[in-house]
Order: sequence, then structure tokens, then C-alpha cells
Amino acid sequence: RSLALASPLKSLMKKILLFLVCAFFLASPTLSQAKSYINGIDPNYPPFAYVDEKTGQPAGFDVDAMNWIAQKMGFTVSHKPMAWDGIIPALNAGEIDMICSGMSITEERAKVVQFSNPYWKVWRVFVTKDNAKLTPKDILTTKIQLGVQRGTSEAAALKKEQKDKGYLFTFRYYDSAPLAIE
Repeated sequence: RSLALASPLKSLMKKILLFLVCAFFLASPTLSQAKSYINGIDPNYPPFAYVDEKTGQPAGFDVDAMNWIAQKMGFTVSHKPMAWDGIIPALNAGEIDMICSGMSITEERAKVVQFSNPYWKVWRVFVTKDNAKLTPKDILTTKIQLGVQRGTSEAAALKKEQKDKGYLFTFRYYDSAPLAIE
């Protein structure tokens, strides 16, 4: 069965339908205008995200993964290197659209950002010089200085453990993991 409409009403309905279709296409991106997103990255986190020294372009596992997803889903993505401790504020301020740069999922972060399913597990480790005789026990029980990257979940967890367990180390904060290791 079909709905039969009187001729003037049918003409009006066609005009309304045509108007709605035009309004829809004017309000949404056309097929030739693919949506574009900005991905915030920590430029000092190889192999996940970094700036390639030869090309000067963002590179790494997360950058390649986002480029592949964008290609498959029909949008474009650019990658904006930025300081890690400002990356969530940049997302919440609308300066970037997403963070695909090896971000650990924490309860605190989950209160202000929405996470995808995890795709990698990160372990905390202490890094020392080759000839250092420090053990993890020494690091936790002597008064030494730990270099950590500012704004990381690892730095926050160590600070909490230090407070809870009375560890003697102090912190020296750096803008990137490579600077902390150096």
C-alpha cells in the first residue's frame, strides 16, 4: 500500500523534502570536504610518537596507526607535537581533537578524557648508568634524586608511593623522557 496525497499537498511535501535534503547537505561536510582532526603527540616518545630528524615530520607507531585509521575512515589527521604536561588541557580547550601518543589510562585522567580500549601495556622501570651499582631497593630507600618526565602517570604514581611509603628520594622534573634519562 502507498499513501496517496492530493496534488497540491504532494507538491508541498516534495518541496519540504527537497528543502530538508538541501539543509542536511549544507549543514554537514560534503563528500569532497573530508573531516579533518588534530592529534596531539608527545614528540619525545619513540617508538610511539616522535619528530623524525630527517624529515622534520611526526612519526612513530601511534602516528602511523592514526594515519591508517584516518585513511580507512575517510578523514584527514594532522599531528601536533606539544609538551606532555599540557596535552590534556589542550584537548579539553579544543586545541587538539584527540591524543594518540602512548597515554596511560589512569582514574584521574579518565575523569577528564574518554579513553579507547587499551592497546599497549607500560611498565615502570628505573634507568641508571651502565656502571651504576644502584638496585631498586637502593633507589627506594636512600636519599637520591629521580629524574622524571613532568605530567606523566609514572611521576604521579611515584609521588603517591613516596608519600604513602616514606621513600627518601626527591624528584627532578623534565619536559621529556629523553631529558630525564640524559
